[in-house]
Amino acid sequence: MKATRALAAVLLTVCVFTPALSPAAAGCGESVGGSVAGQGYSYCGYRWPLAKLPVPLLLNTAGAEPSVADFRSAAANAALEWDVHAGAAGTRARSSACQTARVMCLAGTTTAGENAADGVSVVAWQNLGGCTGAGAVIGQVVVTSNPSKVITDADVRLNTSCTWFFNPLTNGQPVTGAAFGFLGGICPSDLCTYVHDVQTILTHELGHVLGLEDLNPNVNQCFAADLADADAYHQVMYACYYPPSVRRVLREGDIAGLQRVLADSILTS
Repeated sequence: MKATRALAAVLLTVCVFTPALSPAAAGCGESVGGSVAGQGYSYCGYRWPLAKLPVPLLLNTAGAEPSVADFRSAAANAALEWDVHAGAAGTRARSSACQTARVMCLAGTTTAGENAADGVSVVAWQNLGGCTGAGAVIGQVVVTSNPSKVITDADVRLNTSCTWFFNPLTNGQPVTGAAFGFLGGICPSDLCTYVHDVQTILTHELGHVLGLEDLNPNVNQCFAADLADADAYHQVMYACYYPPSVRRVLREGDIAGLQRVLADSILTS
């Protein structure tokens, strides 16, 4: 995520696919509209093989914000948000933690850091530098694949330098000062402007874990005009996020993108 202080806007993710394939070589940039006007998805062909679904996610809770319990709840909700829209998908032998999962689930915790070479998908916290200003990073996803773009590992990092918030009651509702817990609903200074809903951000990052790209990715900064593009803006995979904002849940375009990824997964052994 990159932030611009004047507009309080955030580019959600620095997403790294390895090995990196040029757009021409990868056939990258499939961008398809959904059945709802203004909604769609962006997909470059990266997918998990069906036999590796559901993807078991391990949480490293060191440095978790706003608390370890909130991080766990937000991660579980974010994974479930994708899972409930997947239909019948994965064939992996399920652990007890993943008995009913289709595309991803929380499989436990770990003290290990993320490692692109280990085939284990970890969600962890790391100081990624400042959270506001040019070049600020809020979240980072590293997706490792073979040359055919079959994913073998995907790790998520969230920035401990950012200010985070979680409230399970904010689905689809504006996150306000009152929700942040400040007396009378008034945020001190401009704190509300830079508080990020951990569930919304994680839901977006897990979309990258599954293989989806940012919607409207050709921006280095986010602009106030994005807010006028309401149909696309409220999609989980939209590239920009204005805190405080609504808790994002999957929209038509996100669901269409998930189904597109799974169609390729079914064809991948």
